[in-house]
Amino acid sequence: MKTAVACLGCIVLALFVMYICTNMMKFNRTVVEGLTSGNSSTPDQLLKDIKTMKTKLVDDLHINKYKNEYHKILLGTEDVLHLKMLQNLKTAIDNKKIDDPKTLSSLAELESAKSALKDLDEFLIHFKSS
Repeated sequence: MKTAVACLGCIVLALFVMYICTNMMKFNRTVVEGLTSGNSSTPDQLLKDIKTMKTKLVDDLHINKYKNEYHKILLGTEDVLHLKMLQNLKTAIDNKKIDDPKTLSSLAELESAKSALKDLDEFLIHFKSS
């Protein structure tokens, strides 16, 4: 009796493992490398999509109308970043942690943000909505 129950249990376990494996194989066939599936767009379609996105953003931001205001926003933000850097330096000196990796990392992140603002300013200077 115990042998029959053990054999039945082994058979059920084997069937369950086969079921799981076949489902995994079916799922594996539906997944495309790079986590993309379905239709791949042509370069012409991608270009059209990018132009549509650009037009929508230009319409939403009204860059030609508010270019000076955006420039002032960038300058103000850059001032805030400079002040934040000074504040971090002051705090680090007060706590005698000027060489602390967190302080240095914070300064590097703020400098990176300043660089991004300069790139944005350059973009605004040369922006053409066409």
